[in-house]
Amino acid sequence: MIQRYPKSSYVPRALVTIGLIEYNAGNDDLAVESFKKVVQDYSSSDEAKLALKQIEKIYTDKGDAQRLLITQLPRRSATTPPPSRKTLCTLLPITCICGPTGKVRLAQ
Repeated sequence: MIQRYPKSSYVPRALVTIGLIEYNAGNDDLAVESFKKVVQDYSSSDEAKLALKQIEKIYTDKGDAQRLLITQLPRRSATTPPPSRKTLCTLLPITCICGPTGKVRLAQ
């Protein structure tokens, strides 16, 4: 369906469904790939919110906080300034601490 009707409004939902199928089959990397496509290509959709939650769940279950942080930081262009420490801490779905050096680290 996705290949046959790439502009269909059902594509984001189909990609989330594929991600869930891969996740339930134990194929976490394939699931994340499908969820990331939804987040990147359909970022304002409800499916993107669901996909982002699923990515968070997969990385949290794996104990892979570093990849979770990288996934959830907003992408920047060459002209976009980096986000402030306060912005980073509000964007992340986990507790973080901004240290005196200005680097964001996870709360223990």
